[in-house]
Amino acid sequence: MKTVRLLAAAAALACLGQLALAQSWPAKPIHFIVPFAPGGQSDIVARTIAEKLAGRLGQPVVVENKAGAATTIGADYVAKSAPDGYTILLAPAPFVITQYAYPKLPYDSRKDFTPVTLLVTNPMVVTVNASVPAKNFAEFVALMKAQPGKLNYGSPGNGSLPHVATEMFKQRAGLDAVHIPTRAAGRRSSTWSADRSRSCSPARWK
Repeated sequence: MKTVRLLAAAAALACLGQLALAQSWPAKPIHFIVPFAPGGQSDIVARTIAEKLAGRLGQPVVVENKAGAATTIGADYVAKSAPDGYTILLAPAPFVITQYAYPKLPYDSRKDFTPVTLLVTNPMVVTVNASVPAKNFAEFVALMKAQPGKLNYGSPGNGSLPHVATEMFKQRAGLDAVHIPTRAAGRRSSTWSADRSRSCSPARWK
């Protein structure tokens, strides 16, 4: 079982020093950037926190979804924003992974951001459709080995946590399946389908 950790990261290391001296902060709305599409777990976390944060700070906290490329689109937007504490990134696990998966990121994950706080941890699990003739994990692996290259799985993008975790699983179990990156994560992260012409159902093996 893996654990996903979501961090909020403010653009630019210099930001915190400036905020410590700026007693008037916040003096305008804060933008909370979610690098996934609306409706996913990251989006729900961001909107829940934004509502509470707005009440405590006395300024609107606007959630903006900038999905795609395993969080790099949203991260790049924040990295290029003014380092004034008004643009914050919800940085899930892919934020760390992409610096190793993508050779030429348009930003530096270590220098252009600073962590603010840990927000959420949640487990990653494997589920199967009720019609799959596998009643436990061992049977499931055996079923996959009997169908090399015939199963597809979807993820929020190359370098995303579901992608990396599934590739590790495939490697250790000696499995062969086709990765289909999607633009966004829905309510669940992983997707499996036995028919390459069909759309994949979230977090289910078919």
